[in-house]
Amino acid sequence: MGNQTAATGLKTRLGWRLGRRRVRLARTWAAVRGRLREIRGLRKFRRFRDLALSVAVASGVALVGFGLAEAALPTRPVAAASDQGLMVAPVLPSDNHVGKAAGYFDLTLPTAEAREVTVTTYNASKRPITVDIAVLDATTKTNGQVVYEAESSPDSQLVMPSASSFIKAPKSVRLAAGQQKNVTITVAASKIAPAGYYLGALRFSALVPATGQRDVRNELAYTIALALRRGQLVSGLASLAVTQPSLRATTKGVVFEATVTNAARALLKDATAKVTLTNAESSFLSQSFRQPLSRIAPQTEFSLTHLFQGQKLVAGAYRMTTTFTLAGKSTTRVQYLQVAQSGAVQASSKQAFSRAKDRWRYVKSGGIGLVILVLGLLVWRGWRRHSRRKGGDAIEPTDR
Repeated sequence: MGNQTAATGLKTRLGWRLGRRRVRLARTWAAVRGRLREIRGLRKFRRFRDLALSVAVASGVALVGFGLAEAALPTRPVAAASDQGLMVAPVLPSDNHVGKAAGYFDLTLPTAEAREVTVTTYNASKRPITVDIAVLDATTKTNGQVVYEAESSPDSQLVMPSASSFIKAPKSVRLAAGQQKNVTITVAASKIAPAGYYLGALRFSALVPATGQRDVRNELAYTIALALRRGQLVSGLASLAVTQPSLRATTKGVVFEATVTNAARALLKDATAKVTLTNAESSFLSQSFRQPLSRIAPQTEFSLTHLFQGQKLVAGAYRMTTTFTLAGKSTTRVQYLQVAQSGAVQASSKQAFSRAKDRWRYVKSGGIGLVILVLGLLVWRGWRRHSRRKGGDAIEPTDR
């Protein structure tokens, strides 16, 4: 019995000592792990600090280099990015009608003597380049978008005199590597030019040399608009006209297309066209759309198109109402059309549209009257049957 008690006490003491050692080992291991984490965090911080210092030094060097480069060329044009070979910028005079932020010439056409304006060109490449200069006229593309083309272009619908007839520029200029040169543009004087707005442009283009053996020569081109004003300008909204449209059925729907003509020497900005096709038979067959017209060049014509997606072509008489809106003012054009089942469109009249509308109204009235008559007959027959049944029930049979 005594031996068992002694053995039990020994086991208890040994277990207690082992527990204390385990606790000490656990605490020591926790301290070691914490220290390792601190060391790792310190290493990460040092790495981040070294990276931040490197980025700061590199940024400072880049800023200093950029500042020196800008100081070396204080008059360098800013029309293009610095990594491109050709840079072009207009030197706007003090009498320019628009601010310098616009980036184009807007001048009064001289009447007494010619005047000169300047465009700065700069060769940012490491090889010499030849800059070609072309004088273009403004025209209008689909849905009111101004583009600049040569007067001899087949798409040009300009009436003389045009802007290019007053603008004279050299055909080309040669620039050495890193050279900056001012190009002089002459604007001729005219006392007999009709009043209005003349819109043209100067196009500067060059083939930039390749930077490597595998690179190709890229053509860079920049267009600077040159507008000339003569006399009192007109709004031009009243001069807009719409030709007879065409309708074409496609797998996606019905394509509407008409030609809009701006006969006045006026540049129209941010106009809107709303076209409504009213069917004489039913309002459910009518269609309408609104088309923004960002720019319309003077004395040009362009195509106004729209897709009625998911619609089918319905023959009949139509009234086309076109409303042009500009700066809170509007003007309306009304046309009458006859659309065939094949999609062919013919000009019609107000009387024909009214007759088709009245005819359809008579058809609808006759149909409604016929329905009312049939319903009346059915009601009358039902009433007669009910009356007969009621009369038969009132007679009492007699048996004698």
